[in-house]
Amino acid sequence: MSAIVHQGVSYRMNQKESGGKHTASVYRGVFFPLSQLLLLAIFATVVSPAAASASPKLTGSQMHRTIEKVIEHHSFTPPLLRNYYGGEGLEHWFVGGTAVVTDDHVRLTGNYRDQEGYMWNREALDMPSFEIIVGFHLHGTARYPADGFAIWLTSSPQNATGPLMGHPMDFQGVGVVFDTFDNDGAGNNPAVYVLYNAEGSENREYTTSNDFKNEHVGSCEYAFRQTSAKFSTARLQYKNETLRVYLSNSAEEDETLCTSVSVQLKTDSKDYYIGITAATGGYSDNHDIAFVHTMPIEGEKYDHDVYSRTTPVEESANHHEAVTEENVAKNDETNKNQTHEQENATSAESANEGEKPLHEEKVEQHDAEKQEKEHKEEEKQNADKHHEEGKRDEEEHQQAEEREEDKQEGRRQSPNPRRKHRSEDQEEENHKGKRTSESKKRSAESTNDEKEVSGTDEEEAAELRHESNRAKGRRASDRRSRRSRDVDRDREEDEATADEDESEDEYQEGEEEEREDVVRRRKANRQRSASSKRNRKRRSRDRRD
Repeated sequence: MSAIVHQGVSYRMNQKESGGKHTASVYRGVFFPLSQLLLLAIFATVVSPAAASASPKLTGSQMHRTIEKVIEHHSFTPPLLRNYYGGEGLEHWFVGGTAVVTDDHVRLTGNYRDQEGYMWNREALDMPSFEIIVGFHLHGTARYPADGFAIWLTSSPQNATGPLMGHPMDFQGVGVVFDTFDNDGAGNNPAVYVLYNAEGSENREYTTSNDFKNEHVGSCEYAFRQTSAKFSTARLQYKNETLRVYLSNSAEEDETLCTSVSVQLKTDSKDYYIGITAATGGYSDNHDIAFVHTMPIEGEKYDHDVYSRTTPVEESANHHEAVTEENVAKNDETNKNQTHEQENATSAESANEGEKPLHEEKVEQHDAEKQEKEHKEEEKQNADKHHEEGKRDEEEHQQAEEREEDKQEGRRQSPNPRRKHRSEDQEEENHKGKRTSESKKRSAESTNDEKEVSGTDEEEAAELRHESNRAKGRRASDRRSRRSRDVDRDREEDEATADEDESEDEYQEGEEEEREDVVRRRKANRQRSASSKRNRKRRSRDRRD
């Protein structure tokens, strides 16, 4: 631009020396281009950051993948705020530090200095082999963007920040670091480094200021920052104790193998979690994570349903609990039998020492119960006897009153009162004789009852001997009934769990349909907006014509 100004001024001076001809045309020829160039520079300064900050969109294949292949509880896909009807946070993930969840992405850090943000999957990986695709967008207006982000597969999710791209220095597992700042001045950034701490190894101090020189197990240089209008992606594939990292800066098109390293992630014996962290320092950048898609590797066989949140460890734990309960029941039954045998042995020892055996104690107990029963029956008979005597006394008293009334009436009517008196005495003697006979009859019945009781003692003792066998049979029947009830309860719980899984699948299908509907509506809105813009341009052109 300065060269253009210099040429214009020189040309103007020459024309002035030659008589000042064409001065106005020189001014127009020089200063009108200058004004246009200034406007273009201002427009580029204003528009370029806005264009850079616009978040790319997922491709059709990426969206279709979320329906068929992606494991829901290890992944997330925009729109991220679809649970705005009262839901909070990001399902299956927790975020912290400076991380912010928007509808299009999770921004771990903004374009500000000294920020650290993180996000971690709440569910442990339960697969011996897997594939994780992370879509990200690093952008900003800084001349020197910094510092970068990292994808982690570690044995413990960190609810804290640290110097390793926002991660603490201590970890066990793998970290794939995307470094955007050239700390050592070697001119080899942006670059990707793989850090590995094996299980049981000592923690080490990494030197970020030297770009992990001689500390990484694999690396590559790759321009993954703000290279196109599409997402940059990183594909982490773990299979047969080998981790491969593939990179793309155009939404998984033209993927490049960055590095392949040998690592051991024993997911069958230890829990490993997916995490993503980012940090800025003296320089800054926007670190946006658009999606995380975790999938099983095609062609690999798994010992369980990887799309279910129930792991083989949980299934074996449930089976172990059931077996433990059954063993406890068997042990209780065995202990009871041993206790019974010990009682019998103790009874035999007591008999040898001159003490009473256990069956004699039971016989004595039975005799005591029989005596108590006889005592109660005797009390009942006495009560009945007193009741009958009271009733008879009442009848006699009533009859005496009637006789007295008849006597008085006979004195008034009968001429021979002595005959009437003799008949009354005779009636009284008849009543006394009747009472005596009834008393003798009751005594005879009581004697017969005592004889019957003494005759049935042996039968009751025999029943007592068999009673213990019947009790054992009842206890065995009760145990069988309890087992049957436990089996029915387990079957009902399994059916309830199946119903819950089915309802959860239906809910997930509904969410997928809702997400597709949102995408369709957004696409229709963009088409309408583009059509409206074209119509406005056409009308403007028509008006100018």
